[in-house]
Amino acid sequence: MRSVVTLLIVTAVIGGLWYAVQPHTPKKLFEVRCASCHPLPVRALCEYPPELRPAVVETMRTLQGADAEISAAEALQIKQYLKESVLCP
Repeated sequence: MRSVVTLLIVTAVIGGLWYAVQPHTPKKLFEVRCASCHPLPVRALCEYPPELRPAVVETMRTLQGADAEISAAEALQIKQYLKESVLCP
């Protein structure tokens, strides 16, 4: 019984640590997921009108293998962020 309680406590601690390091905003999601493969292309993105920026995410997921790093749900959040919230210099 004691080992079960210890296992539950360890699992809870690991789960809490995992959750703490996950991106919790669309901006952070973009920064963490996209930067895991390449430098963030904010200046290059700003060359596109906002309504075309989400296509970059689809291209990366379908043609460049980013679907292994970015889930469909995360892609939706990133696309919305790129379209509506990116601040261009």
